[in-house]
Amino acid sequence: MVDDPLIDDPLIDVVYMPLPTSLHVEWAVLAASKKKHVLLEKPTALDSTQLQQILDACEANNVQFMDGTMWYHHPRTDKIKHVISDSPNFGTIQLLPTYITALPEVTLNSKGIILACIASFHWEEEPKKNATFYCSFLSHVSMDLVVHSSRGSVHVHDLAIPYRENSASFLLTTKGKGKEEVVVESRLPQEALMVQEFARLIDGIKSNERCSEKMWPEISRKTQLALDAVRKSVEIVYKPVYL
Repeated sequence: MVDDPLIDDPLIDVVYMPLPTSLHVEWAVLAASKKKHVLLEKPTALDSTQLQQILDACEANNVQFMDGTMWYHHPRTDKIKHVISDSPNFGTIQLLPTYITALPEVTLNSKGIILACIASFHWEEEPKKNATFYCSFLSHVSMDLVVHSSRGSVHVHDLAIPYRENSASFLLTTKGKGKEEVVVESRLPQEALMVQEFARLIDGIKSNERCSEKMWPEISRKTQLALDAVRKSVEIVYKPVYL
Protein backbone atom coordinates (compact mmCIF):
# COMPACT_ATOMS: atom_id res chain seq x y z
CA MET A 1 0.00 0.00 0.00
CA VAL A 2 1.35 3.40 -0.98
CA ASP A 3 1.26 6.36 1.35
CA ASP A 4 1.43 10.12 0.99
CA PRO A 5 1.68 12.91 3.59
CA LEU A 6 -1.14 14.87 1.93
CA ILE A 7 -3.61 12.06 2.59
CA ASP A 8 -2.64 12.12 6.29
CA ASP A 9 -3.11 15.90 6.52
CA PRO A 10 -6.06 16.58 8.90
CA LEU A 11 -6.79 19.86 7.10
CA ILE A 12 -7.62 18.03 3.87
CA ASP A 13 -11.19 16.75 3.68
CA VAL A 14 -11.48 15.73 0.03
CA VAL A 15 -9.30 14.03 -2.57
CA TYR A 16 -10.03 14.72 -6.24
CA MET A 17 -8.52 11.90 -8.27
CA PRO A 18 -7.77 12.43 -12.00
CA LEU A 19 -5.21 9.61 -12.05
CA PRO A 20 -5.11 6.92 -14.76
CA THR A 21 -7.91 4.42 -14.18
CA SER A 22 -5.49 1.59 -13.32
CA LEU A 23 -4.39 3.55 -10.21
CA HIS A 24 -7.86 4.39 -8.91
CA VAL A 25 -8.48 1.41 -6.65
CA GLU A 26 -5.16 1.75 -4.82
CA TRP A 27 -5.38 5.47 -4.16
CA ALA A 28 -9.13 5.75 -3.63
CA VAL A 29 -9.16 2.97 -1.04
CA LEU A 30 -6.21 4.61 0.72
CA ALA A 31 -7.93 8.01 0.71
CA ALA A 32 -11.14 6.54 2.11
CA SER A 33 -9.21 4.71 4.84
CA LYS A 34 -7.81 8.10 5.88
CA LYS A 35 -11.38 9.50 6.10
CA LYS A 36 -11.03 11.58 2.93
CA HIS A 37 -14.06 12.02 0.70
CA VAL A 38 -13.42 10.84 -2.86
CA LEU A 39 -14.29 12.62 -6.11
CA LEU A 40 -13.15 10.15 -8.73
CA GLU A 41 -12.75 10.86 -12.42
CA LYS A 42 -14.29 8.49 -14.93
CA PRO A 43 -13.84 5.74 -15.90
CA THR A 44 -14.08 4.92 -12.21
CA ALA A 45 -12.31 1.56 -12.36
CA LEU A 46 -11.07 -1.17 -14.67
CA ASP A 47 -14.06 -3.34 -13.73
CA SER A 48 -16.91 -3.60 -11.24
CA THR A 49 -14.83 -5.68 -8.80
CA GLN A 50 -12.31 -2.87 -8.43
CA LEU A 51 -15.03 -0.26 -8.15
CA GLN A 52 -16.78 -2.27 -5.44
CA GLN A 53 -13.56 -2.25 -3.41
CA ILE A 54 -13.58 1.55 -3.61
CA LEU A 55 -17.26 1.84 -2.72
CA ASP A 56 -16.90 -0.58 0.20
CA ALA A 57 -13.98 1.44 1.57
CA CYS A 58 -15.95 4.67 1.29
CA GLU A 59 -19.00 3.19 3.00
CA ALA A 60 -16.96 1.60 5.79
CA ASN A 61 -15.39 4.97 6.58
CA ASN A 62 -18.58 7.02 6.02
CA VAL A 63 -16.97 9.19 3.38
CA GLN A 64 -18.78 10.45 0.31
CA PHE A 65 -18.04 8.94 -3.09
CA MET A 66 -18.93 10.65 -6.34
CA ASP A 67 -17.66 10.23 -9.86
CA GLY A 68 -16.90 13.16 -12.14
CA THR A 69 -19.83 12.84 -14.55
CA MET A 70 -20.73 16.52 -14.72
CA TRP A 71 -23.84 16.52 -16.91
CA TYR A 72 -25.80 14.63 -14.23
CA HIS A 73 -25.72 17.86 -12.23
CA HIS A 74 -26.97 20.26 -14.90
CA PRO A 75 -30.62 21.28 -14.36
CA ARG A 76 -31.29 20.37 -17.99
CA THR A 77 -30.87 16.70 -17.08
CA ASP A 78 -33.69 16.83 -14.53
CA LYS A 79 -35.86 18.74 -16.98
CA ILE A 80 -35.40 16.08 -19.65
CA LYS A 81 -36.29 13.32 -17.15
CA HIS A 82 -39.53 15.04 -16.24
CA VAL A 83 -40.71 15.79 -19.77
CA ILE A 84 -40.22 12.24 -21.08
CA SER A 85 -41.32 10.18 -18.09
CA ASP A 86 -44.71 9.35 -16.59
CA SER A 87 -43.00 8.54 -13.29
CA PRO A 88 -41.94 11.37 -10.93
CA ASN A 89 -39.11 9.17 -9.64
CA PHE A 90 -37.71 8.34 -13.05
CA GLY A 91 -33.93 8.39 -13.08
CA THR A 92 -33.42 8.83 -9.33
CA ILE A 93 -31.27 5.71 -9.48
CA GLN A 94 -30.90 4.38 -12.97
CA LEU A 95 -32.23 0.82 -13.47
CA LEU A 96 -29.95 -1.79 -14.92
CA PRO A 97 -30.90 -3.24 -18.30
CA THR A 98 -32.04 -6.86 -18.41
CA TYR A 99 -29.32 -7.65 -20.92
CA ILE A 100 -26.72 -5.90 -23.08
CA THR A 101 -25.40 -6.90 -26.48
CA ALA A 102 -22.35 -5.44 -28.21
CA LEU A 103 -22.73 -5.13 -31.97
CA PRO A 104 -20.05 -6.40 -34.38
CA GLU A 105 -18.83 -2.91 -35.30
CA VAL A 106 -16.04 -2.89 -32.69
CA THR A 107 -12.53 -1.50 -33.17
CA LEU A 108 -9.75 -2.75 -30.88
CA ASN A 109 -6.16 -1.61 -30.63
CA SER A 110 -3.16 -3.97 -30.53
CA LYS A 111 -3.60 -4.42 -26.77
CA GLY A 112 -7.26 -5.37 -27.11
CA ILE A 113 -8.55 -2.04 -25.78
CA ILE A 114 -11.87 -0.93 -27.27
CA LEU A 115 -11.43 2.20 -29.39
CA ALA A 116 -14.93 2.29 -30.84
CA CYS A 117 -18.06 0.25 -30.23
CA ILE A 118 -21.83 0.08 -30.49
CA ALA A 119 -24.01 -1.70 -27.94
CA SER A 120 -27.71 -2.21 -27.39
CA PHE A 121 -29.40 -2.18 -23.99
CA HIS A 122 -32.72 -3.97 -23.37
CA TRP A 123 -35.14 -3.70 -20.45
CA GLU A 124 -37.69 -6.53 -20.47
CA GLU A 125 -39.92 -5.33 -17.64
CA GLU A 126 -42.97 -3.30 -18.64
CA PRO A 127 -42.91 -0.85 -20.19
CA LYS A 128 -40.18 -2.43 -22.29
CA LYS A 129 -37.35 -0.12 -23.35
CA ASN A 130 -34.38 -0.25 -25.69
CA ALA A 131 -31.32 1.95 -26.04
CA THR A 132 -28.32 2.02 -28.34
CA PHE A 133 -25.08 3.89 -27.79
CA TYR A 134 -22.06 4.55 -29.94
CA CYS A 135 -18.76 5.79 -28.54
CA SER A 136 -15.39 6.20 -30.21
CA PHE A 137 -11.90 7.59 -29.82
CA LEU A 138 -11.63 7.65 -33.62
CA SER A 139 -14.52 9.87 -34.68
CA HIS A 140 -15.13 13.58 -34.40
CA VAL A 141 -16.47 14.75 -31.03
CA SER A 142 -20.15 13.90 -30.70
CA MET A 143 -22.37 14.58 -27.69
CA ASP A 144 -25.73 13.69 -29.22
CA LEU A 145 -28.63 12.15 -27.32
CA VAL A 146 -31.99 11.15 -28.79
CA VAL A 147 -34.80 9.83 -26.59
CA HIS A 148 -38.21 8.68 -27.83
CA SER A 149 -40.97 8.10 -25.29
CA SER A 150 -44.76 8.01 -25.16
CA ARG A 151 -44.72 11.64 -24.02
CA GLY A 152 -42.48 12.98 -26.77
CA SER A 153 -39.03 12.96 -28.30
CA VAL A 154 -35.93 14.78 -27.07
CA HIS A 155 -32.86 15.73 -29.11
CA VAL A 156 -29.68 17.03 -27.43
CA HIS A 157 -26.53 18.01 -29.31
CA ASP A 158 -24.25 18.99 -26.40
CA LEU A 159 -25.01 16.50 -23.64
CA ALA A 160 -21.63 16.12 -21.96
CA ILE A 161 -20.47 19.75 -22.19
CA PRO A 162 -23.17 22.36 -22.89
CA TYR A 163 -22.21 25.01 -25.40
CA ARG A 164 -23.09 27.76 -22.91
CA GLU A 165 -22.29 27.89 -19.21
CA ASN A 166 -25.40 29.75 -18.04
CA SER A 167 -28.01 27.78 -19.99
CA ALA A 168 -28.57 24.67 -22.07
CA SER A 169 -31.35 23.62 -24.41
CA PHE A 170 -32.93 20.61 -26.06
CA LEU A 171 -35.46 20.06 -28.83
CA LEU A 172 -38.75 18.60 -27.65
CA THR A 173 -41.26 17.13 -30.11
CA THR A 174 -44.78 16.30 -28.90
CA LYS A 175 -48.09 15.61 -30.56
CA GLY A 176 -49.78 18.71 -29.22
CA LYS A 177 -47.05 21.31 -29.72
CA GLY A 178 -44.86 19.89 -32.46
CA LYS A 179 -41.18 20.80 -32.22
CA GLU A 180 -40.00 23.42 -29.72
CA GLU A 181 -36.70 24.43 -28.16
CA VAL A 182 -36.67 24.16 -24.38
CA VAL A 183 -34.07 26.37 -22.70
CA VAL A 184 -32.98 25.60 -19.15
CA GLU A 185 -31.14 28.31 -17.25
CA SER A 186 -28.27 27.38 -14.95
CA ARG A 187 -27.02 29.61 -12.15
CA LEU A 188 -23.56 28.00 -12.36
CA PRO A 189 -21.63 25.88 -14.86
CA GLN A 190 -22.30 22.17 -14.39
CA GLU A 191 -18.75 21.61 -13.10
CA ALA A 192 -19.41 24.04 -10.25
CA LEU A 193 -22.82 22.51 -9.56
CA MET A 194 -21.19 19.09 -9.21
CA VAL A 195 -18.64 20.37 -6.72
CA GLN A 196 -21.33 22.30 -4.86
CA GLU A 197 -23.47 19.16 -4.48
CA PHE A 198 -20.44 17.17 -3.35
CA ALA A 199 -19.60 19.84 -0.76
CA ARG A 200 -23.22 19.90 0.47
CA LEU A 201 -23.17 16.16 1.12
CA ILE A 202 -19.82 16.39 2.89
CA ASP A 203 -21.05 19.22 5.12
CA GLY A 204 -23.95 17.01 6.18
CA ILE A 205 -21.60 14.19 7.11
CA LYS A 206 -19.21 16.51 9.00
CA SER A 207 -22.03 17.97 11.07
CA ASN A 208 -23.15 14.42 11.97
CA GLU A 209 -26.53 15.02 10.40
CA ARG A 210 -26.34 12.18 7.91
CA CYS A 211 -24.45 9.23 6.52
CA SER A 212 -22.90 9.35 3.09
CA GLU A 213 -25.37 9.64 0.19
CA LYS A 214 -25.92 6.24 -1.48
CA MET A 215 -27.41 7.49 -4.75
CA TRP A 216 -24.16 8.59 -6.42
CA PRO A 217 -22.18 5.42 -5.62
CA GLU A 218 -25.10 3.32 -6.85
CA ILE A 219 -25.26 5.15 -10.17
CA SER A 220 -21.51 4.61 -10.61
CA ARG A 221 -21.80 0.93 -9.69
CA LYS A 222 -24.60 0.26 -12.18
CA THR A 223 -22.80 2.19 -14.90
CA GLN A 224 -19.68 0.07 -14.37
CA LEU A 225 -21.70 -3.15 -14.46
CA ALA A 226 -23.17 -2.07 -17.80
CA LEU A 227 -19.72 -1.27 -19.21
CA ASP A 228 -18.42 -4.63 -18.00
CA ALA A 229 -21.30 -6.30 -19.82
CA VAL A 230 -20.43 -4.54 -23.07
CA ARG A 231 -16.85 -5.76 -22.77
CA LYS A 232 -18.00 -9.30 -21.94
CA SER A 233 -20.33 -9.33 -24.95
CA VAL A 234 -17.41 -8.40 -27.22
CA GLU A 235 -15.33 -11.21 -25.71
CA ILE A 236 -18.02 -13.84 -26.31
CA VAL A 237 -18.51 -12.74 -29.91
CA TYR A 238 -21.45 -10.37 -29.51
CA LYS A 239 -23.79 -12.61 -27.54
CA PRO A 240 -26.19 -11.07 -24.99
CA VAL A 241 -24.93 -10.61 -21.43
CA TYR A 242 -27.63 -10.70 -18.74
CA LEU A 243 -27.30 -8.57 -15.63
